[in-house]
Amino acid sequence: MKSINNLILVIFVVFLIQVKNVNAFDLGGLGNLGSALDGLTKKEDKETSNKNSGGIGGLLGLAKDAFTSGGEMGPVEEYYIGRKIAARVIDEYPPVENKEELVKYVNNVGATVALGSTAPYLFHPYIFIVGESEQINAFAAPGGIVIITTGMLNFLKNEDELAVILGHEIAHVELQHGIKSVGSEKVIKLLNGLGNFAVGQAGGSGLQKMAIEKLAAYVMDTLLDNMRNGYGIEIESEADTRGMELAYEAGYHAPVMVNLIKRFKEATGSYGGASYPEKRAHLADAHVKTLEGSGEDVGRIALRKKRFDKNISF
Repeated sequence: MKSINNLILVIFVVFLIQVKNVNAFDLGGLGNLGSALDGLTKKEDKETSNKNSGGIGGLLGLAKDAFTSGGEMGPVEEYYIGRKIAARVIDEYPPVENKEELVKYVNNVGATVALGSTAPYLFHPYIFIVGESEQINAFAAPGGIVIITTGMLNFLKNEDELAVILGHEIAHVELQHGIKSVGSEKVIKLLNGLGNFAVGQAGGSGLQKMAIEKLAAYVMDTLLDNMRNGYGIEIESEADTRGMELAYEAGYHAPVMVNLIKRFKEATGSYGGASYPEKRAHLADAHVKTLEGSGEDVGRIALRKKRFDKNISF
């Protein structure tokens, strides 16, 4: 447990160090989106400037103050890390331009689904970004930043399908899959292999800085890889299940998830890669039977379909 707590602490220090030298978390030039992702830092930066001025040692003190005695990562830390991760993803999937109504619509659906979550109110409200790409994909960064591609939106047939997809991503955030995925034995071994970093005595030596940079790169790559390729069969199944529940609780027709998964396999050749269960559709069908009756009103389904068609146009 001590190693895990130390790992979490070091991860936060790593990102604080990176954040200290990055404006808007690498989101400059994205207009309102960059402002939204950066807006809450200005006051905090002023309040913590004295601690930040102490180099690595000062940042370590800041990190210690931010954590509970149990060494658990809180919503503030998740949000900071999530923004850094999202900036990397946005480099590959730039936000759509001149599609304000589309983005507003996706955010409205996402916010509605998130209300049923056990974590509906994060450090910063959920942000749903529409990324320009023909790939059929969606991602969730820690702290509530969700990216869905134009390819995925074109692939979906109605608002209910959009709701279960966003529900799946919100489930990743709610269940902290991204953060938890970093606490693997491999990362802990890396931590130990770097001599436990001796961060407590950090004076800014070249070796210590190199060690921290190495961990920063590893953590970033691990999170990005998991976001792109899946967190593993059990975790992706859990996100499917919880995502359907969230859509159900918001009044959507959750059973659409089953056919959506089947179509996804037909279009891409897999259920999402090796990290997704081979019987993903079967597992979803088994769970969705416990949610029958969700959003089945034909008139309401047609209304949502009409609303979807009006807003999802390219």
